[in-house]
Amino acid sequence: MPIEVAHVRSGSDAGMGRKPSDWFTVSLCRGHHSEQHRIGEAPFGRAHGIDLHALAAEFAAASPKAADIRNEQRERHCG
Repeated sequence: MPIEVAHVRSGSDAGMGRKPSDWFTVSLCRGHHSEQHRIGEAPFGRAHGIDLHALAAEFAAASPKAADIRNEQRERHCG
């Protein structure tokens, strides 16, 4: 089944009018990605028993680019 990258906004580095960086993502099938957008992250997480922010953080920490992710996060938070 094809996978889509879903950005996680809650608890991320997103801001007013600013989408989260590509490091705050989870892999979802098309149907679940659409559902996430339709009902919102919190209801989606409750419905499926998952914490999207924790899952995105876990994916980022396991990435071979983890050091790059931390550096980008620092840059986005510090200006």
